[in-house]
Amino acid sequence: MRVLATGALLAGLWGAQGAAAWNAAPPEPPRCPVRVEVVGPERRSALVCAAEVPRTVSGFGGVAPAGLRDGDRVEVAAGGVLVGRMPGPALRLLRLPIDINAASVEDLQALPGIGPELASRLAAGRPYRSIGGLAGVPGIGRKRLAALAQAVEVAGVIGGRSGAPASR
Repeated sequence: MRVLATGALLAGLWGAQGAAAWNAAPPEPPRCPVRVEVVGPERRSALVCAAEVPRTVSGFGGVAPAGLRDGDRVEVAAGGVLVGRMPGPALRLLRLPIDINAASVEDLQALPGIGPELASRLAAGRPYRSIGGLAGVPGIGRKRLAALAQAVEVAGVIGGRSGAPASR
């Protein structure tokens, strides 16, 4: 009953379309092998397939870079086009690994079981040569390391596929 009343109230305030938009599920990320975030000069962003990047970037007056990989972020500004990585939470939503050596402390907090203090310790222990090197950080035990294995990468080596020794 309460849900219907809320829906009726929203429909009255915004009209039927506004209420429908409020209740709609968030859009699905594009289904393609390489998903890229494009940020325009007005700081508006869109998640697009890499094949759409040239058209999207040229709409902002820029030239699309080559060699984009899944999870890259392309920022178009007056000075040109900058390529980097999406923020940690966005990478996690897309189920992409976060580079443990390059991520900010804030991005590290998007990892499972990592809070501000542990993220700071992880950043202080850089650089890591392997995922196993994280075991030397106080607060990273076997269980937490196992949880992180598929969520992080070191120099492009995804955790679960790394056969590297447990050293930094």
